[in-house]
Amino acid sequence: MLSSAIASGKAFHAFFISSSDEDAGLSLARRAAALCCLGRDAEPALLSCPDYHQLKGEETGAKEIRSLIDELSKASFGGGKRAIVISNAHALSREAQNTLLKTLEEPPQGVMFLLCGNADGMLSTIISRCAVVRLGHCGYDEIEAELIKSGASAADARLYASLSCLSMGRGIRLFKSAEYREHRDRSLSALISALNGELPSQAAKGLAKAGAADALTFMLSFMADALTASAGIGRRINNIDRQDAINSTARRFTSAQILCIIEMITKASESLYMASGGDMYPAAVIDGLFLRIIKELK
Repeated sequence: MLSSAIASGKAFHAFFISSSDEDAGLSLARRAAALCCLGRDAEPALLSCPDYHQLKGEETGAKEIRSLIDELSKASFGGGKRAIVISNAHALSREAQNTLLKTLEEPPQGVMFLLCGNADGMLSTIISRCAVVRLGHCGYDEIEAELIKSGASAADARLYASLSCLSMGRGIRLFKSAEYREHRDRSLSALISALNGELPSQAAKGLAKAGAADALTFMLSFMADALTASAGIGRRINNIDRQDAINSTARRFTSAQILCIIEMITKASESLYMASGGDMYPAAVIDGLFLRIIKELK
C-alpha cells in the first residue's frame, strides 16, 4: 500500500514505520525511499543517490537535524524528489525531536520523511504529523526460508528461526554473528543469575553496550517459555537450547511469579523508548530490572 501511494504521487510527506523488527522496518523505509528518489524499488542504488539521506536516531542530535534542514532548503540534485530515513527515531533526544517537528509542520516541497522505531519514544506531536505504518511479525517458516537462502543448513535454520523472537533480522544475525550469539547467551545467563537471587556484577553495562533492547527481548522470550512449561500451555518452546533452564525455572516459580517477571521485563523494554537518559540510561534500566526481580523472589 505504501508503494502504491508513492507511485501514484499521493503519498503523505511523512511516515512513521512502527515495527518490533528493526531490520524489517528499516528495509521498508529504504525501499520506499528508493521509489521516492529513483522511481523504482532498488534499495542498493540508494547508496549512490545524492537525494537520499539516512540518519541513526541514537547518533543524531539537534545540530545534525538543523544541518539536514539547511541542506533540504537547497535545490535537490537534478530537481528530483528527496527522501530522509531516520532509523531508531525513538532514540532522538527531545531537543532533536522538537527541531524535527518544526520541519514536519512546514515540510519542504518534494521531500519525504520515513521514521522507523517505537512510537512510544516519540513526541505525540511528531506522530500526529506522520502516517503510521505498523508491521506485523514474520512467521517461523519465512525466517527459516530466508536463513536457508543465507547459507544455513536446515537444522541451523530451524534453530535460529526458533531463537529469533519472530524477527527476520535477529534470526539472520544469530546465524551469522558469533558475537551476537554471545550477547544472547550473556543476556540469558544474567537473567538466570537474577532468578537465583544473585545480582549479575557489571552485566548491565555490557548488555546495554551490546544492545539493551535485544537483551530484554531475549529475556522476555525465555520467561514466556518458562510460563508455557509452568502452565502446560500448548505453545512451542522457542529457546530449545535452554530447555533444562526453562524446566528448572518452571518448577521453582509459580505462574503468577513468572507473569510478574514478564511484566517487569516488558516495562523495562518500554522505558528504553522514553525520553533519552544519556549513555548510561539503558544500563540503569537493566540493573533496575535485576534488582526488582531479586526483590520480588525473596
